[in-house]
Amino acid sequence: MDEHVRRRPRENEEPRTSLDDFGWALVRELQSDARQTMDALSEKLNVSPTTISRRLTRLLDQRAIRLTVGVRAEAIGYSAMMLVGINTQAGSEANAVASEILSLPGVVTLVLTAGRFNMFCYVGIRDFNGADRFLNDDLARIRGVSNVEVMISGRRPVKITSTELFSVYDPKIVSELGGVVAIDRQLVEELIANPRVSIKELATRLGVQWSTANRRLRTLLDSGGLALSVEVSQAVLGRQIGGIALCRARPGKAMKVAEELAANPHSWGVVTAHGRWNCVASLSFRDINELAHFVTVDLAKMSGLQEHEMLVGLRLVRRFGA
Repeated sequence: MDEHVRRRPRENEEPRTSLDDFGWALVRELQSDARQTMDALSEKLNVSPTTISRRLTRLLDQRAIRLTVGVRAEAIGYSAMMLVGINTQAGSEANAVASEILSLPGVVTLVLTAGRFNMFCYVGIRDFNGADRFLNDDLARIRGVSNVEVMISGRRPVKITSTELFSVYDPKIVSELGGVVAIDRQLVEELIANPRVSIKELATRLGVQWSTANRRLRTLLDSGGLALSVEVSQAVLGRQIGGIALCRARPGKAMKVAEELAANPHSWGVVTAHGRWNCVASLSFRDINELAHFVTVDLAKMSGLQEHEMLVGLRLVRRFGA
């Protein structure tokens, strides 16, 4: 959130660039620590801070990369995640059903899919009573939902290269915050609304000095309550197809399978879970041939894998902070 990095891209604009060696080096540094200053990046990459700032601004403006700020799910008391596969009734409009589901408390991400389920979503829960309320009260009231299949993930992700799955990007959720994050709700709202806001602009909106705004931001980041992420556009990576692998590992092999999935270059998020499927991987592919190779070759090599099914991602219905 440097002074020079503050212009926002136009909505729905496709990336207009590819990454050269310097661009990739910059992105890798930011993915390892998105809080690095321009001076620190300048020293590591052996270029001037101005060069760093200009390139970063260009990549953001061209939507080659995306900066997101969210509240970590655990910071608002979500002790576990439910992974919910949902089928809709014949004749129901999937987009309308998805919109209603997204309005429910705790829903973090929802993907329209082809395969066993019509949609797949990640839902934060505080306890099992919360899970029961979501499934038997909230979700049950939505017309068009035919049946659901639930998995519970209580562990931290085995792999996560995006904050998307386990962070909340909805300013309305800020009212639920506790702990150190609750001290600065206004600052959190400003950051979620515009992750690229400069410290100077942030200070003006908060009505405080630059040093105060900077200190308050550092406190929030140091507490672990905020998730800061730099993500490369899938279009820049050339990956046009998304997928979710539902995997059932043999007894005692769930973590082994999860680690093998995490090591696969197509995966960007892997969690273990309890339910029919005990490993779930979010993936992306350049084309149908890469997807087919993953299913027929990569998964076939995993000796601990008992069974699997693939969901093809049709559309990520909501991406908080986008």
